Amino acid sequence: PNGLASGVQPAAISALVSLGDLRTVEKLANDSTASIAIRRFAINQLLQKKPKLAAIFATRLIQSVKDTERKEAVKIIGPFLKRRKGAQLLGEALKKKPLDPATVALITSEASQFGREGKLLANALRAEPSTSKKFVRTTADIQRLVQSVNTTGDPANGEKIYRQAELSCIKCHAIGGAGGVVGPDMISLGASSPVDYIVQSLIEPNAKIKEGYHTTTIVTLDGQQVSGKLMNEADGKLVMRDAENKELVFKTDDIEDKKISTKSLMPADLTNNLTDKEFVDLASFLSQLGKDGPYKVSTEVFVRKWKQENGISIYTKVNGELPMNELAGNVVSFEVEVTKAGSFGFQVANSEGLRITLNDMKDNLRAENIVKDLPAGKHRFNFKIMNKAKRDSLSVKLFEVKGSPGRATVKNDQ
Repeated sequence: PNGLASGVQPAAISALVSLGDLRTVEKLANDSTASIAIRRFAINQLLQKKPKLAAIFATRLIQSVKDTERKEAVKIIGPFLKRRKGAQLLGEALKKKPLDPATVALITSEASQFGREGKLLANALRAEPSTSKKFVRTTADIQRLVQSVNTTGDPANGEKIYRQAELSCIKCHAIGGAGGVVGPDMISLGASSPVDYIVQSLIEPNAKIKEGYHTTTIVTLDGQQVSGKLMNEADGKLVMRDAENKELVFKTDDIEDKKISTKSLMPADLTNNLTDKEFVDLASFLSQLGKDGPYKVSTEVFVRKWKQENGISIYTKVNGELPMNELAGNVVSFEVEVTKAGSFGFQVANSEGLRITLNDMKDNLRAENIVKDLPAGKHRFNFKIMNKAKRDSLSVKLFEVKGSPGRATVKNDQ
């Protein structure tokens, strides 16, 4: 297999599977001289035909690579967690071989992207039952937490907790249209919901699920299992968004089973690892959304969705500021869609130390107020931050230019 592994391509592996030559695919999946990408692809192909063997090879892959390569290797768990009973299958294989804590942490981190199946795998790998903190679901405890939210809650710290990647709040929920669409937009949550409702929803997300946000689970003919929010079903296609806010499209003819669950996509133990203080601050932040004050989304048109140089979107805080300490790299951009040509103004809070360019042009537009004539279509503004350490945040908002017939929207949505 060594000679084959050195130049093999994924298409060749797919061809071997089509021809029924699984023995060669097995050799590739178990070949330590092959690249991690090729071994992962071969294991994924075997998963369709010999799932138990694929789980064994996945375990060997994770354990056999160098420490520096293990993060790439553990990505093999994704295909398993998309299959029915895939978490159980892989968990059983992984538990047969001792795993060091660092490897368990990598697998758990990767698994966190896959909702309930990921939780099942993470729980299976724990040497002992979880000892993470659980809030007691009694009326007295709810009242105690509510009182703390009203008296000692720190919404500013709560917003920081809300933005933590581990909680994935922004991936599922938007605030004023900026964020995920798997869960309800929370622009006015605090103004429309009492604190006890917010506290209870954080502890028991399955207790009350907003209409239209129930979890849909499908199983495809090839055994893939996917859970998420059903966005659309028409013209022979089904469109979903998963817990990572990724849009997934399936042909209805390829779906074997579809069920609407009574459970929320939000894991029931999502806030278990928060301290009481962190939980109270998070609830305090949510309880202020929509109320007059700093956590009411402004009617001014702020840029709320930025694209980082790694291609990943990042969203601003409620006040329209993008924190520098959350930014990967020093280049970000945003899009404007012009529906009617004209002049448009962009107000930049503190343009010092910025290089601002439009589309693929090289001219530096740096100014506190940028006014540009733009034709109809999409336009990208690029911001290079010369020294992130010297600024706390970045904020840009669109303003009307007097006499201009132009019409445009900032692309803050998905």
